[in-house]
Amino acid sequence: MSIEHQHIHLETSSVLIRQQKLELVKKVFEDCPNKRTEFQDVPKNKLIKVAAQIVHLGKKDATYGWDNEYGTEAVALKEFHASEMKVSNAEYLEFVLAYGYSQEKYWTEEGWKWVQWVKTDKPTFWVGDLQDFPNMKLRTAAEEVEMPWDWPVEVNYLEAKAFCNYKSETDGKKTRLITEPEWQAIAKNAKPDTNICLKYFSTCPVDQFKQGDFYDVYGNVWQWTETFFHPLEGFKVHPAYHDFSTPCFDEKHNIMTGGSWVSCGNEAIQSARYAFRRHFFQFCGIRYVQDE
Repeated sequence: MSIEHQHIHLETSSVLIRQQKLELVKKVFEDCPNKRTEFQDVPKNKLIKVAAQIVHLGKKDATYGWDNEYGTEAVALKEFHASEMKVSNAEYLEFVLAYGYSQEKYWTEEGWKWVQWVKTDKPTFWVGDLQDFPNMKLRTAAEEVEMPWDWPVEVNYLEAKAFCNYKSETDGKKTRLITEPEWQAIAKNAKPDTNICLKYFSTCPVDQFKQGDFYDVYGNVWQWTETFFHPLEGFKVHPAYHDFSTPCFDEKHNIMTGGSWVSCGNEAIQSARYAFRRHFFQFCGIRYVQDE
């Protein structure tokens, strides 16, 4: 339990380090060397069909797990179509250049309050003026680099949801974030050979690691889901850590799946169930779903 708890602090501390002044931090190993710095060179995303099926949630393997992973929940999924790749900086740029951060219609009530509070027009770790967007930079964990347009965009849930609402309008099809059971459906045949557990000191291109029919099912960045953090049927509080999960069963925390480049141990396996407040930042991005 102590080791896995330290893995969580490694992840959350990495995000805090990313927000420090550059002169206070030091890169300790190499970023991913692969990147496309011309946004027009980034491959277009596409949708992959996933068959209707029944998904069973709940930890089944013998590895360490937190209390919220135990229990059962059966979900009958209809056929759906999910994005092959996570949303890249280039794909998200379309929303940004459409003045998405200044149009209330794309945001939830909670999201619009956040935008008004932070007064931003782009993702937190993008550096530069949108009027000169080809020359923008990205703040990574320890430096600013020329914008890697093919790396996954990193946003909070509120931004991810607004992007999906924008795509609903532009594509003419209802677009939303993937759910926890839907992610489980695409993850069951995916082998996590990916950017995870500090393989690099950064994210990588969204089309670098293919796992089955999809890229980055595991690793690179987490993916936000539409699913509130909730107990599975039969959930029991761990006697040694009473408040690990239960304070977050409040419909203010959404589940993230798949792990990031920082994720180690329990965070990087299929049965993991982690959640954050919707306005929080982690190394987390977007995989969207369009329903027929």
